Amino acid sequence: MEPLLQWLAAVFSVLAEALSFDETLAQGWPQTPPTTAAIGIAVLVTLSMAAGQCGILFLNQVPAGRLWSAVGVGFAVIIALRAVSALVMWGFATLATGTIMRPSVILVTMVVALAPQVFAVITMTPYLGLLFGRILEGWEFVVTFALITALYAMPGWQGFLVVGAAWLVLQLGSRLLAEPSRAIGTRLWTLATGQPTLITAADLLAGTPLVPINQPTAGRSALDGHGNRS
Repeated sequence: MEPLLQWLAAVFSVLAEALSFDETLAQGWPQTPPTTAAIGIAVLVTLSMAAGQCGILFLNQVPAGRLWSAVGVGFAVIIALRAVSALVMWGFATLATGTIMRPSVILVTMVVALAPQVFAVITMTPYLGLLFGRILEGWEFVVTFALITALYAMPGWQGFLVVGAAWLVLQLGSRLLAEPSRAIGTRLWTLATGQPTLITAADLLAGTPLVPINQPTAGRSALDGHGNRS
């Protein structure tokens, strides 16, 4: 029991420091990254995001089987996006500083940077869900900036350029790959669920919304989890 409590204490300690933009948090990570704490944060984020998305699907009266398949497909997209984000961040930071960081260190850093997403469950709030989601994304950007700057011991302006450049590359990529990913994504989703997708390729590449919603049935419109009706 004591090891579990110690692990939980470490998880919440790293989580609190990340959320408060502690500049000293990542300074020792090149030698000793907080891998076990990062695993705990990943679990908390996953549970919160899953709860938020399940809430959205529940509001739309999606059957249980399709609900879980939708969440599974959505998380596969999220994982792919985070992997690309980590790779882009590592590349820009290496070019800017000349320091080649171990992939495991970058992976742990990017997972800890997800800390604001422990509140992702609030994105299921009707009408305000989309706003809350954008706030969490902005918070995550600032946490990433703080961690990367401390990790590479680079000036603030340089850290901002590295994180900002990585973000821009992902945004440009989402637009350049929109059309081919639309065809592939729609086909895969239809094969998996038997329903057409209602989100665009750009939505998938941007990581939000996590899952598509059913077409509205006769006499009823679908609520998208942000208070909008289709």
